Amino acid sequence: MKKSGTTTASGPWIKRPDSGGDKIFRWRILFLFVTWIVLFAGANRLGAEQARPDPVIIIAVDTLRADRLGCYGYPRPTSPELDALAEKSVLFTRCFTPSPLTTPAFASLLTSMPPHRHGAKRNGLPIFPKVETLTDLLKARGYRTGAFISSWPLKAKLSGLDRGFDTYEEVFDKKRWLGTINPEGRAPTVNERVFEWLDRCEDEPFFLWVHYSEPHAPYLHHEEFDFDYNRWNKKLYHPDSDFSDMRNYDTEVGFVDHHIGRLIDRLGKDGLFDRAIVVFMSDHGESFGEHGERGHGRKLFNATLHVPLMVKLPRDRRAGTRMQHEVSLEDVAPTLLELLGLDRPDWMIGRDLFIPEAGRAIFSEAYKGAVHFRRGRYYHHKVEPIAYSLVQAGEKLMLSPRNHRYRFFDWIHDPLEKRNLYLKRKSRLGAWQRLLKGYVERVEDYIQISKQLVREPGSMSEEDMEKLKTLGYF
Repeated sequence: MKKSGTTTASGPWIKRPDSGGDKIFRWRILFLFVTWIVLFAGANRLGAEQARPDPVIIIAVDTLRADRLGCYGYPRPTSPELDALAEKSVLFTRCFTPSPLTTPAFASLLTSMPPHRHGAKRNGLPIFPKVETLTDLLKARGYRTGAFISSWPLKAKLSGLDRGFDTYEEVFDKKRWLGTINPEGRAPTVNERVFEWLDRCEDEPFFLWVHYSEPHAPYLHHEEFDFDYNRWNKKLYHPDSDFSDMRNYDTEVGFVDHHIGRLIDRLGKDGLFDRAIVVFMSDHGESFGEHGERGHGRKLFNATLHVPLMVKLPRDRRAGTRMQHEVSLEDVAPTLLELLGLDRPDWMIGRDLFIPEAGRAIFSEAYKGAVHFRRGRYYHHKVEPIAYSLVQAGEKLMLSPRNHRYRFFDWIHDPLEKRNLYLKRKSRLGAWQRLLKGYVERVEDYIQISKQLVREPGSMSEEDMEKLKTLGYF
């Protein structure tokens, strides 16, 4: 039987309904409950942000010499936007391309393989059908993938590099050669297409490759990015340089730098740039008459072999770092996988960019420009390098296999490679020659093995031939 004044429920923590203490207690319980919800929700949001994959963005400029950027020591103000990016990035001072030609270089970037292994040895030859790419791997991990390319050799049917991309847009609106041919895309148009794509997928993890064709030949003159060329300090340049071409080239660098700045501003919207991994690179450089070469592709001097490379990490980690060891564009894909916490496949030969390796040898190979029209199924294994190089510890050994001619340069002390030291150093280059000979033998062996992987070269039309001719590849 209940006594008068007792509660109707048991338990020492229950007060009478009219108790003032009961009201205070209930408010305390409510406060603690709400606080717990807020903290739990905040922890969930923080965990979700930490678990959200970082966006991956590759910004690529075709035909850009490293030594034409202020962050690489160029005295002319060609690159204020890229110089600012370098201050937020890790900059690699000694990066080399596996091949100074567009399709082979970008194929090596995305596969972490040298040209003789991925198959795209010349413009117009696609990568082998069984070769996987960085894009394939990120697509399989749920990334939305987009590429915006602006150079004819990178067309999907010619290069095969569209593999794994949800969007692979070929932006061609730049008229060259008396305004009759559009083999490239202008930087402003590339940006327009990229901005539209970003508006559709900002909230997803994505992999984006943005490719600018400037400053590829024939160089246009951009008056608004012209600089004072009345007083050339010719000691900064090779004595065979064409200063007229270089002036126009520099204005193209200034032009594309400006539009890269616009892209970076757009990526800054909603904090996207801050949390992204951003790689800036070039596929190869350009020659202006140095060593008897105009353009690129057939020789392995640093004018075309040495390329800019910088990696901006999320939230500007390691901002302003400069790394002095030799690296290759083949290292980019495995490094990105490492940064994302993903396993790298065995077929990638590149190394982690951030781990210096003493005495590492960097190999490159050069081929003729573009394949000829309708060469047939077995053209692949007939395509052989016309030059090889080995870079190690600031020095370089070059080989022309047709005439067995060697050259040797100390490019740290002779950056323009004006002094061939091969005869002077020949007696001490036995180890170098054995290393390079071993690489040549591996290339020759793989070319024979690759017959099993050959498919028809990219179906090249008459239009494709004309476009490639305008770009200087024939």
